[in-house]
Amino acid sequence: MISAALKNDRGSIAPLVLMGFRMMALLVGLVVDASGQISARQHAYMVAAEAARAGGQQIDVNAAAEGEPLTVDSGAAVAAASDYLAAAGVAGSASIVDGGTALAVTTTATYEPRFLGSIGLGPLTVEGHASTRLVRVQQGSEN
Repeated sequence: MISAALKNDRGSIAPLVLMGFRMMALLVGLVVDASGQISARQHAYMVAAEAARAGGQQIDVNAAAEGEPLTVDSGAAVAAASDYLAAAGVAGSASIVDGGTALAVTTTATYEPRFLGSIGLGPLTVEGHASTRLVRVQQGSEN
């Protein structure tokens, strides 16, 4: 026979199972959205690096031909980097730094959480930064 104490415990496990399910769903949501944000951040950095590379190839050809120090053609470099950002569909900016010998690119993107958005978190902003430096190398050493 079942004792009177056990008869009163009917259904008491249901709230625990429900709480456990909610906690597992929250943990899965955290993992999915954290990895999504990391992926968005990596994309922002990759686009910034590629835009910096595209802009860094725009050297001042006239100065280089005259034997002057290698410098970035400021207008062409910023335009090339901006064109790359526009083609990639990523917001950002490019600027000449270090006396015209480097180009810095910053990108900004947003990530919409898949699970955590349902509880009001998001959108999350991610940024990417990259720069490129022009150097002249002769026989294995910088000049």
